Amino acid sequence: MTRKETIQELSGKFLQECYEDNLRKLTVYCDENRERIRKELQNVMAECTAECSKSNKKINFVILSPLESSIITKSYELMVAVYDENMYLDRNPVRRYWKPDFLFQYIEEDFGALMSYLHKKVIRLKDFETAEVRRMYVLNYIFLAVALFQKMIPDLVRQIREHCPDLAGDLQVAMGMLMEKPVLLYGKESDRE
Repeated sequence: MTRKETIQELSGKFLQECYEDNLRKLTVYCDENRERIRKELQNVMAECTAECSKSNKKINFVILSPLESSIITKSYELMVAVYDENMYLDRNPVRRYWKPDFLFQYIEEDFGALMSYLHKKVIRLKDFETAEVRRMYVLNYIFLAVALFQKMIPDLVRQIREHCPDLAGDLQVAMGMLMEKPVLLYGKESDRE
């Protein structure tokens, strides 16, 4: 087994336990604070729709994207972007950044514990050797966010349609990494690939 495979195997087992424990805590937290979380996301969307109204911009796509750079910087931000019918080719997308602290609150603690564990198992472990492990661990929380936001999307769509009735087209809301095919959360599947 290579060094990289050893690190990934040890990390996977360790972080799986952490994630399962955190999933229980986050589920309870989200159930108890659903309204506050929804309100935070609505405020971000209100900023986007206000800017779209000023410029008379059509709203066809809303995409929530975790930022790769925020995984590296450990800021864990999501970009909320509003696009016209051209989606990623939109010349003037409206973007806002949101940091859902509740979602990523355990990552640094878990990674600190993982690094302590790995230092006992792997000689001269360097931070760069765990960068991909960190990325994959954060993606677990992104998938959790998809499930959480799925329940809130109808409220966001209603908000967009109320605030910008002339601008909201065949609205689709999706979540995924920037410039990759996102997971559709609301709306009909388009014929674009």
